[in-house]
Amino acid sequence: MNCANDYCLYNRAFECILDEVSLDSIGMCDDCIVVKIDENILEEEKKMQLDALESRS
Repeated sequence: MNCANDYCLYNRAFECILDEVSLDSIGMCDDCIVVKIDENILEEEKKMQLDALESRS
């Protein structure tokens, strides 16, 4: 099954590695486990990407 959630523990190269998944009433995966990213790392990455975008202008 395809998976577009990069932060899901079960996503490998946009494919779900589970044999079966459960979907909720709006079609979202009930089995998704979101990987936690350290807040400092996340903020630093955001800053780096925003700086890169600004330097392209």
